[in-house]
Formats: sequence, structure tokens, C-alpha cells
Amino acid sequence: MKGKQHSVTIYELIEYENEHDRKMKQSTINQFEQGLKHYQNQNVTAALEFFQTLPQEPIIEIYLQMCQHTLHNPEDWSDVIFMKEK
Repeated sequence: MKGKQHSVTIYELIEYENEHDRKMKQSTINQFEQGLKHYQNQNVTAALEFFQTLPQEPIIEIYLQMCQHTLHNPEDWSDVIFMKEK
């Protein structure tokens, strides 16, 4: 969250999405979780492969960017997303 100096957990409520988006997210949640697990275990290449199979969503784009950055700068790995804007 913008302005916070410590990490916070953010949840996405998909129950309130339109039916199409809700079904898409429900059908891809396992792939997202696998990608996230790989990323958290610092297996960035495997994480990138999972995230690339998912539909374009803001959170997916963030993780794709983080994976690309980490592949080129492994010493910068972090599982915290720093938000610079809302």
C-alpha cells in the first residue's frame, strides 16, 4: 500500500467481480499460486513460466516485471512489492 513503510498482506476479493472475470480468476488460481510459490522460493525462471500462461491482469504484470528484473539482477530478489502509486 502506498505510503506504508512495512509490508502488508493484500487480498483480492473475486466474489464481487463480474461473472466472466470471476470464472477466469477461479480457473487460473492454481497456476497463479504455483507461480507465486516458485517466486517465493526464488525459483524465478519457473515462476516466470507460470505467470506467462496467465491472462493479463495488473498483479500478473507486476510479478512478470519482478521476475524479469530478478533474472537480470538476482541480488535484488525480494518478495515484497514496493508500490509507488495507487
